[in-house]
Amino acid sequence: EMYLEDTAAFGSDWMVLAPGWEYVDDQREENVKRAAESVQILAEKAETLGITLIMEEMDETATLFARDLSHLARIIKEAGSKQVKAGLDLALARRRGEGIADYTDAFGQIGHVRLSWPDGMPGKHDGAAWEEAALVRDQWYEKLSACGYDGVISLSLWGADYYVNPDE
Repeated sequence: EMYLEDTAAFGSDWMVLAPGWEYVDDQREENVKRAAESVQILAEKAETLGITLIMEEMDETATLFARDLSHLARIIKEAGSKQVKAGLDLALARRRGEGIADYTDAFGQIGHVRLSWPDGMPGKHDGAAWEEAALVRDQWYEKLSACGYDGVISLSLWGADYYVNPDE
């Protein structure tokens, strides 16, 4: 809950939330229920602060609860709060062969769009994020607009290639 207070202090009205994890060899229904209950608790606090929680599909090394689109849809549905919206990581969706329509079919609307790169992709460095951003501009922007998305597209730069010489 402190992160929500920090989010409000920074003046943001949304926060990305990872739904937690469970052991690969101990996947149980009660773990999913526990994760959904935790999201519900955070959503109640978020509502009092005017903050929307964004949950996105993530690589299975980050969370098993949102490891693919169907699991993300399940955890958001079970959380049962209007404060929890689906985020779309364009790079991850592209790598998995998913598109904007898959997200709008699953959630009705997209709460936030993010471009993460290289996100663990070996051999991607220097201008890779900007090249990917150009693809978004050229191939996805009109599709996002057509589905009613009018929010920002945030850019996440992951990996040492982006901070070795930050002043250059």
